[in-house]
Amino acid sequence: MILVEPKEGLPKVDHEFYFGQHELYTTGDTGEKGHHDFDMEAMAAEEPTYVLMNGEKYAITPDVHGAPSMQVGETARVYFVTGGPNLDSSFHPIGSVWDEVWQQGSIAGPPNKYVQTTPVKPGSCAIATLHAEVPGPIKLVDHTIFRA
Repeated sequence: MILVEPKEGLPKVDHEFYFGQHELYTTGDTGEKGHHDFDMEAMAAEEPTYVLMNGEKYAITPDVHGAPSMQVGETARVYFVTGGPNLDSSFHPIGSVWDEVWQQGSIAGPPNKYVQTTPVKPGSCAIATLHAEVPGPIKLVDHTIFRA
């Protein structure tokens, strides 16, 4: 993601999180241990072996690198990029809405307000803010839920 901030910077937030989604196309089955070779046919058919976040499966869960967290009353800015090469993401905060979304990282213009789910095309990005109004988990997902 390439970000050109305004001279005055972006408004202050309590937290910033960076996430990248991409898919892998391999000759191995999902979950199969050991070396997997690249599978061009699977990529052409848009049938990934894995759809990964930050380069690995389950990366932003409590069991791996930890889930991002914030307290009630705090605001977070989320930078989200979809590396593709094929699949869109329907980026959604389960349990909340995006307060502001800048599609394709276009922070020079006004954001969309109070967005449920924002589409992010391969090779593109979104910048979104989220305010924690009430206690409880907010799960950040690609709302195309049943991907590998």
